[in-house]
Amino acid sequence: MQGKIDYNELNDLISECSGDNEKSFQNMTMLVNLYFPRLQKNLEELIEYRESLGELAGQIRVTCRKGKTVEVGLQNKYVEMVARSDKVEKNFEDAIFREGMFINRPWRKLFKK
Repeated sequence: MQGKIDYNELNDLISECSGDNEKSFQNMTMLVNLYFPRLQKNLEELIEYRESLGELAGQIRVTCRKGKTVEVGLQNKYVEMVARSDKVEKNFEDAIFREGMFINRPWRKLFKK
């Protein structure tokens, strides 16, 4: 990056990383509460991370609306957080699969050393 990003580029970047997140997280929370209560900590970590990413995107958006240049450090932090969000989401997904395997095969735990 050259240290400058315009408002349209910012919106493109943000829209790539978002969707109907509120509804998705409501559904995930409901499913975790009903079927996977041991995963509540994993889900909370994911939601907190996404909220902090949203706050950072909001700061960048406000800066752009004021016609100011977004600092390179802020841009880099956002890009790093977006990249890391994939890992946080993958960790949650892996935890769900592990829990699902345990639910579907509870006897398997008896034979692990």
